[in-house]
Amino acid sequence: MSKHAKTVRTGLDAAALAAEPVDHEAICFRDCDFRGADFGTRRFVDCVFEDTNLTEVRWRGATLNGVAFKGAKLLGADLAQLRTAFLSLSFEDTRMDYANLGGLGLAKTRFVGCSLVDVGFVNADLSGAVFVRCDLSGAVFRGTNLSGADLRGAEGFVIDPEANKIQKAKVSVHGLAGFLTRYKLEVDI
Repeated sequence: MSKHAKTVRTGLDAAALAAEPVDHEAICFRDCDFRGADFGTRRFVDCVFEDTNLTEVRWRGATLNGVAFKGAKLLGADLAQLRTAFLSLSFEDTRMDYANLGGLGLAKTRFVGCSLVDVGFVNADLSGAVFVRCDLSGAVFRGTNLSGADLRGAEGFVIDPEANKIQKAKVSVHGLAGFLTRYKLEVDI
């Protein structure tokens, strides 16, 4: 649970959440199923979504500040529709396959134990972001700022150094192949 979350709400579904006020502060949503919910006018501050299904949630206009996702499902989530002022997120053991994080300011965001298969990071700011035990297979990086990002714990990524900012990014020897794919080199590691 977040150091700020004080109240725990369990077992809620989209209909129950719709009856709640739109401002949520210091709440841990645990074992909830919000599939298909409309978060459009909702504001979440210092909240945690733990073991919660957020697949097909509509995020347009929602505000997330100091929000942590732990063991959550964000399959196909279009987080690019979030309000970006005060955006502050962290992800742990979260499935985010097919999500769109394009254009978001995610500098220094931590992704730990996440599945990020086919995620769109186009024009996102991931400077200083940290990826630990993450699968980035098929993820799309174009116009992405990865300056100072730590990719040593990521696998499966392909990043074109000519189409992204990668200065001072940290990468393992095994990860180097992901930066060289564009050049069609045969790399033995």
